[in-house]
Amino acid sequence: MKSTLLKLLPRPLYLLLKAVHLRVLNKRSQMRRALRETAISGDEFARNFREAQHRFHDDPSVMTEFLKSHSLHDFWLYFVDSQNAPHYRMQWGERMMSKFPMDTWVYKHLIETSKPNLIIEIGTQRGNSAIMLRELSRHLDTAVVTFDILTPDDSVIKTFDDHGITFFNTDATTAKAVDDILSLGIEADDIRALIIDDGSHKEDHVIETFALLKRFVPEGGYFIIEDGFTNELMDKKGFLAMQGVRHILDHHDDFHLERGFDDFFMMSAYMGILKKSGKAPAQQ
Repeated sequence: MKSTLLKLLPRPLYLLLKAVHLRVLNKRSQMRRALRETAISGDEFARNFREAQHRFHDDPSVMTEFLKSHSLHDFWLYFVDSQNAPHYRMQWGERMMSKFPMDTWVYKHLIETSKPNLIIEIGTQRGNSAIMLRELSRHLDTAVVTFDILTPDDSVIKTFDDHGITFFNTDATTAKAVDDILSLGIEADDIRALIIDDGSHKEDHVIETFALLKRFVPEGGYFIIEDGFTNELMDKKGFLAMQGVRHILDHHDDFHLERGFDDFFMMSAYMGILKKSGKAPAQQ
């Protein structure tokens, strides 16, 4: 009877409520299917968004109606999965990064509060996020290293040299990554690292990298795992970083999920910021 009554609702609302119900029951794959049924494509959102922007100054209500008729799920898919998605062209100076605008503030805050003497980035790509991290931490004289199994162009390596960034062509799941870090000349016991895993996003790689490098994170420091939520939202097969996060939390009592950023969810590391500080504080 309840199901019949629910189906009298507008279809998008019915499917959204269905997805929430499935999430409560922890039926994740069914939940994602229900959400996809409610969503429009990122490209369709982009077209509608551009139209609302174009007409805004003639009629501001067009933008209001546009926002009312689209969901956060629609917006997120537009941001990360549409043609020419903003996520892949966020401006940082003259460079384009694959980041969210919120990432800049979050990382600046974490750098200022934990004051690392070393930032370790896993996953170099175009190299621009490493440059951002260097610029955000330069006043602390923080060393920045970035790992990748693919070697960037010579121009990127030169830019790294100009900015004092060290690139290692090393798989961060292997013991050589530890040797590379120790080769920097910082005594092992003196390393206070902030680590950002933006690598393969595969569950086993996330777990292996954490187990290998967590020793370098001090009390009050952070080990950050990016794109777990984004990959679940996009239902990317085989990219299960969030399951890696869950495994880490289940097996490492000295790390807990930093919940201070829950409300600022439009970020690469949503539900993936792990803080080393013993047991998690009681929830308020």
